[in-house]
Amino acid sequence: MKQWVLFFFVLIKHGKLFQPLLYPENEIDPDQAKWKTIMLKTPIVCQIASLFGLYRLNKQWPHYVYHWPEKKLAYIWICKTGSTSILAAMLQAHYPEWDVASMSVTEIHQKAKANMKPYVEDGFEVFTIVRDPYDRMVSCFKDKVWNRNQQSYFHSLYFGLFSNQTSFEKFVHLIKKIPDSIKEIHFLPQYISLQNVGRVKIFKVEEIEEKAVPYLMSYQIEWTNQRLNKSQTINVSDQSNIVAEIFSEDYERFDY
Repeated sequence: MKQWVLFFFVLIKHGKLFQPLLYPENEIDPDQAKWKTIMLKTPIVCQIASLFGLYRLNKQWPHYVYHWPEKKLAYIWICKTGSTSILAAMLQAHYPEWDVASMSVTEIHQKAKANMKPYVEDGFEVFTIVRDPYDRMVSCFKDKVWNRNQQSYFHSLYFGLFSNQTSFEKFVHLIKKIPDSIKEIHFLPQYISLQNVGRVKIFKVEEIEEKAVPYLMSYQIEWTNQRLNKSQTINVSDQSNIVAEIFSEDYERFDY
């Protein structure tokens, strides 16, 4: 309850009551375009609906599990952990006739959706990649907040809490006030993505070449350090103590 009270006061102080929720163009379903246009004209309803949607999403994980039936291999996709390059490598191995290297990040994600399921099928070997929570937060900030046009989906979330003028320090302090149950997936604690999953092989981004690559090669998956979604390097203030509070469970479970 305390977390929700803090979040409410953050919205009052930093949010914009009539901030419309902007939908990513590549995710708009033509059949629902009219409905979404109407929702954009009723921003308060739309924002409340988006919070409820995040709440429902975070109540039942995992949601994004790539399945390769022929190999009986499943990959749990966790955002900001090199997931796009892993998906690209899996797609290229799964569909050798494709030229995945020429695809954009959006195309890779769209292609991968055909094999995504909101659960792990029985009998599948399961693996995932995790990342140092601090580095993951910096990556999220650079890619989704600092390096985005002001008229973006991410900036419109939570009644417009974030903008491309938001500092990393402010970003981290705002994230701290958002309850885990409604955190957006790019800064959702990683352990939540592994809920309701049995045995899973967990590799770290920091050890990917030493440990994950040999594992992938055993399935004829050739991974290279493509850095498909790399953002510009910027200097940020040290917020490691706050990040450690927010992601204490990740630090403990994944030994960071």
